[in-house]
Amino acid sequence: MIWAILGLSLGVIVGGYIPFTYPSSYSLYISIALLAAFDSVCGAVRASMENKYDNTL
Repeated sequence: MIWAILGLSLGVIVGGYIPFTYPSSYSLYISIALLAAFDSVCGAVRASMENKYDNTL
């Protein structure tokens, strides 16, 4: 769990310093991708808390 928090904070810090822009026409796709990523992380956290999480592929 500590690695996820460290990685997220490092990504936010690095992302704040790198100037990156995208066309406004991509905003819908980016918002859907962020929502899907957040849903996956929340599902993995819930499964981990219920001891049902299996990280082998």
